[in-house]
Amino acid sequence: HTWQPTQMCSINEREATRLLRELDSEQIVSINRTRLCRVYPHYSRYASDNVEPELFANLSASGFQMVALNLQTPDDAFVYASALFSQNGGCGYLLAPPRSTGLALHVS
Repeated sequence: HTWQPTQMCSINEREATRLLRELDSEQIVSINRTRLCRVYPHYSRYASDNVEPELFANLSASGFQMVALNLQTPDDAFVYASALFSQNGGCGYLLAPPRSTGLALHVS
């Protein structure tokens, strides 16, 4: 399938978990390099809780650019995300690691 730059991927956390289980990490990173990918909570999260922090970390490390969180719920995922974003001045985003962008980091 050829993706246009204006198309994005939007999947629920269960589908994302399935991708993490069935594909190797390079395949997932490759998918996420070519399109904007968002993961949202599964509809069964009626209590406004969040994904587990380990899943949040795995999704982020695999290049998913957006992982939706319910900020009104101060659970472990919220605490993890707060700590993660505080590393960048609390601005709400982080630069993707070079592995996720396909760009090599050269230090001279």
